[in-house]
Amino acid sequence: MVIAAFKVQKVFQLQDRLVLVSDAIGSIAGFQHGGVIELKRPDGSIIRSKAYLELPSPPSAERAFSFSIEPGYQKTDIPEGTEIWFDEGNGVKSADGHLIPDA
Repeated sequence: MVIAAFKVQKVFQLQDRLVLVSDAIGSIAGFQHGGVIELKRPDGSIIRSKAYLELPSPPSAERAFSFSIEPGYQKTDIPEGTEIWFDEGNGVKSADGHLIPDA
């Protein structure tokens, strides 16, 4: 099942990577650490990247779900409101249902 699970609420630049903070609280079922996601920006353009879970310290089920993406992007590349799409299960699919090849 293809999921538009959440939207980007904030973006932080940490050393060589961007950390995206979502509007979802706690963990996201089906999100795969190191899996490919699709970021659909408000202008309709799409970025595909591997995504890596960022764990809060201390751990909390009440904090916003956060993850980082592959290096090479700037804060301005991922505006607030960008939708995050992934497939819950076998492989990752885009917003239009097409399989996303591994990055």
